[in-house]
Amino acid sequence: MSVQKPGKFKQFIKKMGWLDHSKSKLKRSGYILYEKVSEQVLSHDFFEVCDMPDTFNSWFLVTELHIWLLAVRMMAEGEEGRFTRNAMLEALWQDAEERSKKIGASSLSIRQEQMQSIGASFQAALFAYDEGIMSDDRVLASALWRRLFSKNCEDPERLECIVSYVRRQAALLDSISNDDLMITCQVKWVPLLEEEPSRK
Repeated sequence: MSVQKPGKFKQFIKKMGWLDHSKSKLKRSGYILYEKVSEQVLSHDFFEVCDMPDTFNSWFLVTELHIWLLAVRMMAEGEEGRFTRNAMLEALWQDAEERSKKIGASSLSIRQEQMQSIGASFQAALFAYDEGIMSDDRVLASALWRRLFSKNCEDPERLECIVSYVRRQAALLDSISNDDLMITCQVKWVPLLEEEPSRK
């Protein structure tokens, strides 16, 4: 009588949707990972390099980029990764709605309309970023130019700076183990301004 190898069984239960870690732990991790973005990413560095005003929309674009980077890494972890990613996205939308209230969008219908518009743009951006990360730097640069720079970047060094950042950050996240990512949430962010782009 053959005994199924533990590795094969683990692959089977992941495929069937059973989780190694409890859903409550994974949901908590999703929220903590969102906090790692909102509290640790130096948004003002991105505002400077991308020549962005300090607004709700600029904050969302920078946050969106980092949420996508984490989501890409999580999708390598099967059902657990998808569950944690969804919890992180839930935290993002809760925070975005709270921030929209503070900037004067008091009407519920107006906020819902804004969130729907942002949500549609968010999905399109993730698709473009996915295509970029799987392609060469030219494709990735095009996605970043359209979204993060709003099709307005006269200094190629600024765009090169962001492309380099995305590649370096993705590589760092790829080096993190499953447990470090989704259980202890040991996420670090590489510096954006390794070499400051020229100012013209």
